[in-house]
Amino acid sequence: MQTITFKLIISSLLVAILTTTAYTTFALQKTLSEVNAEFESSIEQFKESYLPSLEEAVWNFNDTQAQQIINGVTTSVYIKRIEVEALPYFEVEAGEMPSITEPSSFSLNREGKRIATIRIYLDKGIREQRIKEEIFEALYFLLVFFTLQTAAIFLAVRMSVLKGLQEISSSVENYSVNQLDSKIEFQSSKTYEIELIKDSINHLIERLQGEQTKTLQYQMKLEEESNYDSLTHLPNRKNCQFYLQQRIVKDLALGEIVYVIHIDFLNFKSINSLYGSHMGDQFLITAKHKLETILEENFYISRYGSDRFVVVNYNPFHRHEVELIVDLLKKELESPVALSQDVSDFSLNVSIGIVTFPHDFSSAEALLLASERMAKESRKLSRPVYYEKALDMEINERDQIRQSLTTALKKEEFSLNYQPIVNLSDGSIHGYEALIRWHSPELGFIPPDRFIEIAEDESLIIPIEEWVINTACRDISQLSVLNNLKIKIAINISYQHFISDRFIPNLQRAISKVDLHPEQIEIELTERVLAEDAYQVETKIQRLKQMGIKVSIDDFGTGFSALNYLKDFSFDTLKIDKSFVQSMLSNERNLALVKNIIRLAHDLDIEVIAEGIELEHQYQSLAKMRCNFGQGYLMSRPVPFKELNPTTTFSPSDK
Repeated sequence: MQTITFKLIISSLLVAILTTTAYTTFALQKTLSEVNAEFESSIEQFKESYLPSLEEAVWNFNDTQAQQIINGVTTSVYIKRIEVEALPYFEVEAGEMPSITEPSSFSLNREGKRIATIRIYLDKGIREQRIKEEIFEALYFLLVFFTLQTAAIFLAVRMSVLKGLQEISSSVENYSVNQLDSKIEFQSSKTYEIELIKDSINHLIERLQGEQTKTLQYQMKLEEESNYDSLTHLPNRKNCQFYLQQRIVKDLALGEIVYVIHIDFLNFKSINSLYGSHMGDQFLITAKHKLETILEENFYISRYGSDRFVVVNYNPFHRHEVELIVDLLKKELESPVALSQDVSDFSLNVSIGIVTFPHDFSSAEALLLASERMAKESRKLSRPVYYEKALDMEINERDQIRQSLTTALKKEEFSLNYQPIVNLSDGSIHGYEALIRWHSPELGFIPPDRFIEIAEDESLIIPIEEWVINTACRDISQLSVLNNLKIKIAINISYQHFISDRFIPNLQRAISKVDLHPEQIEIELTERVLAEDAYQVETKIQRLKQMGIKVSIDDFGTGFSALNYLKDFSFDTLKIDKSFVQSMLSNERNLALVKNIIRLAHDLDIEVIAEGIELEHQYQSLAKMRCNFGQGYLMSRPVPFKELNPTTTFSPSDK
């Protein structure tokens, strides 16, 4: 790459060459013209100066005088030899014959007669020598003048341009992406062009400083958004994973114990459903403040998910100290929260899972995954759960189920069993509930409560339930045709499937494909489904009712705010959870609840199904309470399709 210094030197040389050559050429041409003119005029000068006296000497036959005259002439610069012939009287000559010459002769006349012939010999070598000398002098002058002129131009350019450019270059070299804090300043004034360049660069620096400030602000914003939760301003999932990785590297050398505590609020979405998302946000902010108050500066706190937090100890703690902190966390986080003046105090249960490094796991990923799984165990046990190696088998089993579940549908490993729903007034079969069963070639029989939740987590529940709908509709259609009955079928649907755009179109196709009547279908929804988006769920329920399909609420009474569901959703059927049914005869409180649930449902024109009937007294008591239908092992266990007999009538005395 050519530098500006190089270009300026070349420019200086070119200017010097052009000007010096032009001047030297002009001077040389003038000198050569003068030499040639002097050479050419030497004979004329001879004629003017010497010829009259020479003519007089020849006319008087004075050869001595003639000899003297020509001797003087040959001492001139160019005339080196003269010959005078005045025959027959005399002949004189002077000078040496030059090596390079061209003679010039003419006649000397007097009174109309030629009295002599004169031959003059000019020395061309001298002329050429003078020309060479003049050329050499011109070249010497050219070289000296060129050198001086070049130096002068270069110094002038260097002083006026290069020095300023070097100062600019030196200043610019000190700049970097992170260092644009000064402008270019000159100690002395520079040329207009250099000052213009400096001002342009300074203006560019100002713009870059502004852009750099914006970029840094944007990077900080991105960093915050990438690593911190926008609602609570706590570190987020990504930040938590990175922090835990760093802690492991640090504490591995120190030998300290790291406690990873996973906190999960149960049924958090019910707040959004009942009171709006802004109330849910307020609940999470309140939970954050509680965590900060309890843990103070001793724990790293992060919002790990929508309703989940992960905390990690900064300082060393003993196991019993952590247990006290965890118990306090559960107590305070489950205490009622006043979200607003319009909403009564609200509380949610929390599940807490605890894992330690390095005793339990040695990687951040394994610690976080295990703490999350322990939190799920805590949900089932209603107490904080500390990781134990005994749980490894269960965790590994879940992993195996998760892996096998992805191919179970393609391999046709699922089947359906059907449990009768009996009319308690006469013992006739009202319909059946379709219950999925999975017999894995590798894992054996896997109960639904073991794989349904995993299917939901892995987004496999929709294709599985679509298979259930298609299979159940086909089986019940065949059973109805064979027995000339409109047999009803109840099908359980998850929240994911229920709110999906695929649910109703697939249900319509399944019904029309086997020529089944919509009123034979009943969709069962758990309170877990209803705790999600109430508006969207009710919209789907109304759509089903318009089609003639009934909707029931399953496991009624086990979830949060059961009475609100009766108010907010248009159910056709209510299924009392088996925990109430099986304990009502030994628990007067539960008996009263069952009676009032049945009475309330009838007042709302909702039919009631009692689940889990296993004893004759339960059957009879429910019948006296005017419970419409019953379901349980007393009447029949779930059986395969080929064992169904819809004409069977059940009687408690038969059992």
